[in-house]
Amino acid sequence: MLTRYRIGGPCRCVNRGTGGFLPDPLVIPGSIRYLRRMSVLLASIAALLFGTADFAGGAASRRDSVSAVLIWSQLAGLVLVLGFAAIDPQANFVAGADLLWGAVAGIGGMGGLAFLYRGLSRGYVSIVSPLAALLGAAVPVVFGLAFGVALGLSLGFG
Repeated sequence: MLTRYRIGGPCRCVNRGTGGFLPDPLVIPGSIRYLRRMSVLLASIAALLFGTADFAGGAASRRDSVSAVLIWSQLAGLVLVLGFAAIDPQANFVAGADLLWGAVAGIGGMGGLAFLYRGLSRGYVSIVSPLAALLGAAVPVVFGLAFGVALGLSLGFG
């Protein structure tokens, strides 16, 4: 008996070799395969945007002062965050401690960008870029371990 399953939309069915037809997991939102592919896609987009922002900031800091580039980039980020917060229905549920941690992280990120832009403006791209990437990944891990977050095997390799 061949059965077609339909969940939430048009069914793309594939033969699994069992004689029956089952839906392709890519079209079922919430399935593991769908979520893994979506996370890879979103991580790739984020990496592309971070790389583009670092390149643009480094190029701009060669033309203008580092402080001017830093101020304008932070103001642009603030406008974007406030815009998203205005349309987010859960923005009014943010606790004061979360805002404090966000402010501390923002100040630390701005300091890191100042060093990054200064190094890029001086032309040390082959040294500054990999070092910034390494420290950008290592600092959250160190703080997580310091505050008692246990790393699993997959997180440890990541």
